[in-house]
Amino acid sequence: MSQSPVDDFSPEKSLVYEQGWKALNRLLHEDRSFSGHEKNCAYLNTGDGTFADASYVTGLNFPDDGRGLALVDWDFDGDLDFWTTNRTAPRVRLMKNTSDSKAFTAVRLEGNGKNTNRDAIGARLRLYLKGESVPRVRSLRASEGFLSMSSNWIHFGLGKATAIDRLEVDWPGGKTETVGGLELGAFYLVRQGNAKPERWTRPAGLVPPAPSQPELPQESDASRAFLATRLQCPVLPITENGTARDLDKELSGPVLINLWASWCAPCVAELAEWSREAEKISAAGLRIIALNTDALDPDTGNAAEAVALLKKIKFPFDHFEAQEQTVQNLNLLQRAVLDRWLPLPVPSSFLLDQRGYLAAIYRGPVDVATLIQDVTNLNGSPDELRVHAVPFVGRWIHEAPTASPLGLATQFVDYSQPDQALNYLRRYIRTGGGSHLPESERRSHHADILFVLGALLEEDKQIDAAREVYKEAAALNPDDLRIRTDLSRLSSDSGNLEEAEKQLREALRINPDDSNSQRMLALALAQQQKYAEAVPHFKTLVEGSPNDDKLGLQFATVLDRANLPAEAIEQYKRVLGINPKTFAAANGIARIRATHPDPALRNGQEALILAQRLCQMTDNKNADFLDTLAMAHAELGEFDAAVIAVRRAAVLKPDNPALLARIALFEAKQPFRRATP
Repeated sequence: MSQSPVDDFSPEKSLVYEQGWKALNRLLHEDRSFSGHEKNCAYLNTGDGTFADASYVTGLNFPDDGRGLALVDWDFDGDLDFWTTNRTAPRVRLMKNTSDSKAFTAVRLEGNGKNTNRDAIGARLRLYLKGESVPRVRSLRASEGFLSMSSNWIHFGLGKATAIDRLEVDWPGGKTETVGGLELGAFYLVRQGNAKPERWTRPAGLVPPAPSQPELPQESDASRAFLATRLQCPVLPITENGTARDLDKELSGPVLINLWASWCAPCVAELAEWSREAEKISAAGLRIIALNTDALDPDTGNAAEAVALLKKIKFPFDHFEAQEQTVQNLNLLQRAVLDRWLPLPVPSSFLLDQRGYLAAIYRGPVDVATLIQDVTNLNGSPDELRVHAVPFVGRWIHEAPTASPLGLATQFVDYSQPDQALNYLRRYIRTGGGSHLPESERRSHHADILFVLGALLEEDKQIDAAREVYKEAAALNPDDLRIRTDLSRLSSDSGNLEEAEKQLREALRINPDDSNSQRMLALALAQQQKYAEAVPHFKTLVEGSPNDDKLGLQFATVLDRANLPAEAIEQYKRVLGINPKTFAAANGIARIRATHPDPALRNGQEALILAQRLCQMTDNKNADFLDTLAMAHAELGEFDAAVIAVRRAAVLKPDNPALLARIALFEAKQPFRRATP
């Protein structure tokens, strides 16, 4: 795992860091241990500045993929027990401490709830023993280690101590209090503002936890996942009698889609069992569609052998040839649902409910009794489905999640199949996906789907279609900022600046502080030459990013064109203060000083100095700067010099009629005056 960048944020270092996270993410999704199956370690402080490996003798050296550790005196016997959590089974362990050392004292703090929180999180405790000047120090923290929180009881292990002198508590509010009267082997409640501790007695009837030997189930490649929330199955292409078509109407269940191969002994045994139990299966209302994969790997079997085998076992259900896209779609479906990137084996089966939504995934063979039981449970309430989806009873502390088709669409995109993602999302909306949601949630849900659909259409260069999809999404959820900004971007790209402006005003209605929308609206208004309207938006942006010279230059240009010359000059100067090499800002000042109709704003000498410097720095190869130089000369009555400068500009831009007009103007001994609105 790569370390987080600290002082080097170069693209190369950032790439290494990101690649490390990607590798870790892959290990997790592929059910691989990124600890390398290393056993847990425990080290004993020997008291001489060194530690000894006590992993084995303490019994903590399990080969768990450990994550969290919390300390607590679970049975209140005076020593700390461990709760540990793991990424792999068993997910939770309670490790009971059976050591003989019982010299301890434990303290529970209670803040006053005014200048200290009730739990006293952040308190620091110093326990002094008789005859010792160095205290034992503990801090009360809200968390310990990775995603863990130990008990709020502060435990002091005291070894060979015989008596306690005092306890000092630094409360989070800033006050320190001294507590006396503590004895060894006791529990105390210490309340802020009360120097006398209250002795706490262990409740009667607590039964110490009995040790147990975890018995993990035998590992198997076969698994069953009954789903509490369901995704619509994508269309599955098949081959029937040599003709390609899609399974579509056949996907309204209950139906079991099975992938099998003639060379796979478990596959054949499974199909044979289903054939023998066909009456039970049909009586349960279940259809089976067996999709043979032999044609996808001619080296291992062929379709003719598969058909012969099915006839031999008298398979009574539908059967077709699977196409490569079929296997791909089902593989990505199980990845999206289970969030695991394991290859799809044969046999694999997918149980669909009446709507064609995935209800269960079976990796490996599944027996008839399990199938019938799962079909019976298909139409349970959301709470009942959650019970059927887990292998043990319990209490839920949150609402059941809602499955989103975006997970599968993302899988398609990741596998470079945007057309499959488009088809899947369109079908989801067309068939009433999300109909189980309340009206308001359903509209928002569909808007999210359409937003992603629009992004996929954009990626596929179907811009007009993307724009229409975004409009549908905006109608369903008018307050989605993402939809508004994307609609405005597409409208702007197509030249429809009025529509872009409309969408951006809606975006700012949703979030007036969104700087991206402010910037896009300011630019859209400027492009429409609505400079006066653009000014306040640019002003807000510049106030938020005062050191952005490019933004500042845009603002100055808009001020200039909005006929606010004095404000424009000041803004041009601010830009030059940020970046003295912003030649366009200096040119903007020079043009105002040379050409503005208001004599109070004109200053030919200042304009000439700025223009000469710009032309010198660009070696007289910038037509705009030469044009400004000509205007400055004309303002000072130096018309011959003005003609020379503007002729040089015309050579660089021979097709510019404005330059030709200025040649005639200066030859007539007249200065140039800019028009004002």
